[in-house]
Amino acid sequence: MKNHKRWFQGFILVTVVWFSSFGCMTKGLWESGGSVRGSYHDEIVSFYISPKNSTVIFMSDKYHYILNQNTDNFIEILKNREFINLQQENLTIYPTLHIDEKNRINVNIYISFNEKKITENQRVFLIKHGFTRGYDMKELQAQIGQKVPRSSNTILYMNNYTTNGTRYLANREVNSRAYKLKQPLFLKFDTYKKEGTVTAEKILMTPLAVVADAGLVLAGVIVLPIVWLFK
Repeated sequence: MKNHKRWFQGFILVTVVWFSSFGCMTKGLWESGGSVRGSYHDEIVSFYISPKNSTVIFMSDKYHYILNQNTDNFIEILKNREFINLQQENLTIYPTLHIDEKNRINVNIYISFNEKKITENQRVFLIKHGFTRGYDMKELQAQIGQKVPRSSNTILYMNNYTTNGTRYLANREVNSRAYKLKQPLFLKFDTYKKEGTVTAEKILMTPLAVVADAGLVLAGVIVLPIVWLFK
């Protein structure tokens, strides 16, 4: 029994370190060479995907965040969102922006499901798609010494997706035609800017366009709105 307990505690610690390492690696990439750190908040009002060209799109009134690297696994989860009953409460999103002429963005997307709220078929699906079983993050933080109130011994099935892309300026016409989420996503963007940079940031206009009744397109491919993601 003691060996089993030690093994499980070790698994928990490794999970925490594994998840935390994504943030550390991201910051290291942005901070190399010296940089100034900041942040801003943005309200994501529309959410689109394009499985055909492996693209995830977050849209706010001011910016379009177009992610097109390392997105396939996350898109696969989104395509099955109804089956697993994916809701806003299951998502935690950590975006980081590198402010330069390329406006590169890195987004860590953490998805978790309460073990008591999923069916056996959903559990099998999650495991098949790389989800691991562990404690609630608040419980995990409490176990490694941080001053976080213990909520409960909640067991979660969880996974993390690290995607990359570019931030663009939004287009008013595109935004007026876009489907809106039932609940906006309020995100805090950590930003990094190279030290000594004094020129104003240059942001390209979004490559999204409107095509008659087809809706929105990206590089000639129709993109699909996630209109019923949040109930």
